[in-house]
Amino acid sequence: MPGKQVFFKIPLFKSGFRPFFLLGSLYGLLLMLFWLPLTIGLSHGIGGSSGFMIWHQHEMLFGFVAAIVCGFIMTALPSWAKSKEIDNGKLALLVAIWLAGRIAVVAGGMVPKPLVGLIDLAFPVAFLIIAGPELFYVKNRFYLLLFPFLLAFFFGNLLFYIGMIQSDFLLAGKGIRLGIYTIIFHCTVVGGFLTPIFTETALQESHPGCHVFGYRIWDWLSLITIPLLALSDLLEFDQIWQAGFAFSSVFIHGMRMSGWRSSRILDKPVLWIMHLGYAWLVIAFALKGLEDLGLLTESGIWVHAFTVGTLGSLMMGFMTRIVLRHTGRPVTPHPFLVVCYYLMFVSGLVRVFGSVAGASSQLLILSALFWATPFLVYLIIYGKMLVQPSLPANKPVQKHEVEPSTTSM
Repeated sequence: MPGKQVFFKIPLFKSGFRPFFLLGSLYGLLLMLFWLPLTIGLSHGIGGSSGFMIWHQHEMLFGFVAAIVCGFIMTALPSWAKSKEIDNGKLALLVAIWLAGRIAVVAGGMVPKPLVGLIDLAFPVAFLIIAGPELFYVKNRFYLLLFPFLLAFFFGNLLFYIGMIQSDFLLAGKGIRLGIYTIIFHCTVVGGFLTPIFTETALQESHPGCHVFGYRIWDWLSLITIPLLALSDLLEFDQIWQAGFAFSSVFIHGMRMSGWRSSRILDKPVLWIMHLGYAWLVIAFALKGLEDLGLLTESGIWVHAFTVGTLGSLMMGFMTRIVLRHTGRPVTPHPFLVVCYYLMFVSGLVRVFGSVAGASSQLLILSALFWATPFLVYLIIYGKMLVQPSLPANKPVQKHEVEPSTTSM
């Protein structure tokens, strides 16, 4: 027993971002590696190309993205909500449950689908059981939004498995779309509230007197737009209604970020990549509106704008900031990683606008490689920081590294 306690107290299990950023990034790279041969016709994957593609979509969302998002949440709550840290044995248990889900999925036909679903769905349930009770003690009730977020993500995954067990790919696809909308909501909260806060703090250091401005009404309206978009899509409203909700989202989210002083932080890569990520969200809404009106020949382009553009950019920005800030280092990204920020942007351009123009498989491969490279570089440069002890706590901290208080939200 003492030996196990010592093992769980290694640096890797000191904070949620450490194992989940490490394993999540690695898993995302592996998923992309297995997807590339299918794209060029060298492999048909498990269950044929169509079966492999839907499982690939599932694992990118409920495997890779879930790991990164949960790593972020478990790091953010102790820092900003002042909840108790999930670490050591409890964190190791969550990691083990997440890994079990990935192994069950990869095992494919060797494990019955209902059992795969039970193993995979155990992760969000375990997370709620471990992290949920702490939320009732935080002063800022805003963090209670985590409950509907996790429940919606759980039900999205549940719908997927029900659909796959019944060979109802439409239902499975709706489960994936519910999961996507849930992550869009997460990005609306995290990117929409924290990006301007970080920007304001940085501006006071580099441009005294220059402030981020905006109206709280846009913040709250932006949160309302996502459930409306999700309901109109999943309940199959008339296309004109769906387009109306999409273009309303373009206006609301565009107004929300119009006062973020984006042009003043171009010399701060870890900030402009967050701004760029939120801008991609506005683009995604616009593309969805065009698709709903029948003006785009290929469906789902807006999803690529979100998954590659928004998610890729916000992940890079927040993962960089968190690993540096929470290991006691200045929040200054490595020059190679800054280059990767540009690669992520180009990946989004190629994937989205290449699809609009009827891109060849070679362009899709190029987009995938540009997407994967930042995560590979992240692991090479920052991977060791995730498994090693943090720097001494008394190391001087730059002003723009200070995390926002809960009252800021």
